Amino acid sequence: MNTENRWVKRRVALVGLAVALAAALLLLAGLTKPSQAATGDILRTFNADPGNSCFFGVGVAFDGSELLTSCAMDTSRKSSRTITRFDPADGTKLGTYKISGMIEDGIEPEGIGALAWDAKNDQLWIGNANHGPERIYRVKLDKATGTGQATLAFNITRGSQSELVAGLAYEGTDDTLWYNSDGGETIHHYDLAGTLLGGIPNLDPDQGLYGSGTAVANAETLYKSKPLSGQIYTMKKDGSNFSPFASLPGKRTDDLECDNQTFSGKSALWIYSADSDELTAIEVPEGQCVQGGGVDPPPITCTFSEILPPVNDVSSATDAGMSSYKFGSRGVIPAKFQATCDNDLIDTQAEAESHPMTLKLTKLGSTPAQDTVVEQTQTGSANTGNLFQFVDADDHYIYNVGVKGLEARTYKLTISEANGGGSHDEWFSIK
Repeated sequence: MNTENRWVKRRVALVGLAVALAAALLLLAGLTKPSQAATGDILRTFNADPGNSCFFGVGVAFDGSELLTSCAMDTSRKSSRTITRFDPADGTKLGTYKISGMIEDGIEPEGIGALAWDAKNDQLWIGNANHGPERIYRVKLDKATGTGQATLAFNITRGSQSELVAGLAYEGTDDTLWYNSDGGETIHHYDLAGTLLGGIPNLDPDQGLYGSGTAVANAETLYKSKPLSGQIYTMKKDGSNFSPFASLPGKRTDDLECDNQTFSGKSALWIYSADSDELTAIEVPEGQCVQGGGVDPPPITCTFSEILPPVNDVSSATDAGMSSYKFGSRGVIPAKFQATCDNDLIDTQAEAESHPMTLKLTKLGSTPAQDTVVEQTQTGSANTGNLFQFVDADDHYIYNVGVKGLEARTYKLTISEANGGGSHDEWFSIK
């Protein structure tokens, strides 16, 4: 295959025209938007030059903490399988992933086109570039090694083929993908096994919608870019209510990706301008554009070790083996334990800060109805409020419960992960 393939020739030729037509618009600072658009303000923009001898990039994805961009072709006009990582806060380049596992069955290996993050299945979806037929892959990334393993999900079997998957979006509400090719007039809708479910036809390439990015706004709506004019549109998933949302004068608007985590209290749409290697985030209406396909992250699940010595681990408030402390003592009860959250032992300070643990001390009455929460727990100096301290050297949490002032009763210690990850009870007595 000639590496100067037709989609690159067409895009490069049109970039000059797009820039010339936009010159007058560059006199307008920032983002313009139609009056009916919701929000649309620029939240952040930065240069995202991948380096790595990349000649032409296509895709953008957001994994919940980092932005990822693809490179379809390097400066020697050979296919590239490198994905570059950027910090969404300031555009700092954080590293790369080298992708393996893509099919080698042509004169030229496949490059990487559009990207989409799948938060539900914790994986990246990629489309190929520089090679037909068009293919969709799922990729598991390993940040520690800077690698990604691609597995073929399906081939695109619809009629005419291009050499680039230009738009790709994961739909978490029903585990599906929205896809369009470079030069394609239809947004196609597939399940994850490659069964064609439908689509939105008759997107006129003369209007500049070909080769454009796609993102899932919510259960009813998609975002769509119009690269050469710098426009962003919204449309219903049946193709109705196609309307302008915002524009980036003088810039291409290629692949799109959602992010409701980077900007506090705001949802954003990231736009990749492939010709200038820029990433721009614009604000979208509240409740739209949930990161990773519109699926809330799975609930945190934590398990707790037995309480560690010197406190005895017991199973109930009547267990004869519970630790007992003398009424009127001035010491502390060191409540220590280890925790495992989402199958990962908490063994660093950073992990402990992501999984803060809280204490509730309950004075037990004769019946559960007479139980009383001890609001003002006397503690050692190591603790603040109701938060456990984490001891990194021994990988455990600790709370020093002051005995002074506690009545002669049985008490229940309830340890809880502050983000809803679960809880654990222990008991002791004052006599």
